[in-house]
Amino acid sequence: DIRGVTLFANVAAFAARVTRKSTTTRPPIKVDSNFTCEYDADGYFPDTKYCHIYHYCGIGVHTILQCADNLWFSPISEECEWPEKAKCRAAGHFYTSSSIPTNLVDGSETTHSSQLNIVYPPIPCPTNVQGHFSDPYDCSAFHYCNGGVDKPGFCEPGLFWDKKLGCQWPKDVPNCEYKCPPNGESLRFVAPHSCCHYYECVNGHRKEKVCPLHKLFSVETKSCEHFQVVNCGARKNCIDS
Repeated sequence: DIRGVTLFANVAAFAARVTRKSTTTRPPIKVDSNFTCEYDADGYFPDTKYCHIYHYCGIGVHTILQCADNLWFSPISEECEWPEKAKCRAAGHFYTSSSIPTNLVDGSETTHSSQLNIVYPPIPCPTNVQGHFSDPYDCSAFHYCNGGVDKPGFCEPGLFWDKKLGCQWPKDVPNCEYKCPPNGESLRFVAPHSCCHYYECVNGHRKEKVCPLHKLFSVETKSCEHFQVVNCGARKNCIDS
């Protein structure tokens, strides 16, 4: 049976490739993803929502895989890499690179955009300039201005925005520090060192706080959410799930 031989070959190849990646991946998992394999797809493909998730597609085979902690899938090398080497555009966000691409999109699709505008307040954008700007208070956020319209975006949790290099490790963006607005507005910031912790502006002063039991701080909502729905990114996961 030619089909049987072909499928066996693909499964064998898949097993061999997964074995080769075993030092950087976890076992197959279930994840909330809208990714589907094309009919004739064969190989590894990045997820559309998560940087640390990727997919193997073969004839009659679709397996969801997950990189080890703090690693992301690179569509170029088809391996799990450190975030600064993996060029991730999951969910329309450019999370890491050595340069800023001209086609960077940040929160411009679906209802996620309106949520971003609330969680990440927009900045006044010049009408005659198109480009990316740092957030005046939040080191992990950035803004894409085009025609006077601002589209806020954010780095993968645990990374800081650099106006020249994009999202980088905090140690590589030494000049950025979270700031609280002088008007006493209550803002929350991601704590790069821990998924359980966050910073909050209280009366103009930044204070470190801890999420309740079984909850982690979400970069998307800037609130403590159930640990199963929070992407810790480069932050230390302090809950053993």
